[in-house]
Amino acid sequence: MSRAASARRYGLYAALALLLGPGCGSSNPSGPTPADTLDQRVASQHVDFSYTSGDSVDTRRQDAYHEWAIATLGVQMGKLQYSKYRDREHLRRVTGQSTNGFAEPATFKVHSIWPWDAHEAMHVYSALVGRPSDFFNEGIAVALTYDPAEGRFVSLWNNTPIHQIAGDLLRSNVLPAVTTMTDTEAFRRLPEQQSYPAAGSFVSFLLDDRGMATMLAFFRGGTREEARAAIESRFAATFGMSVAAAEARWRTFLTRSDARVRIRTVFTATP
Repeated sequence: MSRAASARRYGLYAALALLLGPGCGSSNPSGPTPADTLDQRVASQHVDFSYTSGDSVDTRRQDAYHEWAIATLGVQMGKLQYSKYRDREHLRRVTGQSTNGFAEPATFKVHSIWPWDAHEAMHVYSALVGRPSDFFNEGIAVALTYDPAEGRFVSLWNNTPIHQIAGDLLRSNVLPAVTTMTDTEAFRRLPEQQSYPAAGSFVSFLLDDRGMATMLAFFRGGTREEARAAIESRFAATFGMSVAAAEARWRTFLTRSDARVRIRTVFTATP
């Protein structure tokens, strides 16, 4: 994911082998070099950072997000383990992943090219509750990509409010139908510039409409491999309406003038 994905763009589970990169002993000529070693360490109150000499991290903003996120989700955990890379190529050489960031929730780890990263950290925190399909998993990471240290509670993607992006997609007749992308496989087939802000906007709307406690209840019952029919059944039982009905309400919301920037001031894990 790009830095936009961090701004979008994200229970414990073990199905994370695909996120594990090659070891530092790789013989691949394009693999890590001694200069790529994350040999610098700094420990903040809530995060253990690793990075390279001459690089930097933002402990203040990551700590503030950690405190806000665990209070918002009502979860507890030890310190977040944060590996900071100089750039995308550095991350690829060390981990084998062609991305700007990814999370390993089972070990509380975040890998990112950014000095702090709300999106990938949210994947770690939300996994303590549960891991539904990628539509909802990425949706909550995009929806809750905030900056509490700076008092920003507007979810952004490419520095643009996600409801504004979703509204523009709707007006351009290219907004994906939620009913066709709730399962992981379908979600991953879509272009990220559509799927991520759409998922984030929909989940953000649900959070406003039904509350955090309802969203957490939905997360507790899901799996990443869940079929669409099962997702729709659980959704209706949890949210009290079908996916199609929720989508209709969301699309109506996106046409409203106040939907372009929706500022959320507080969430709680209780009804």
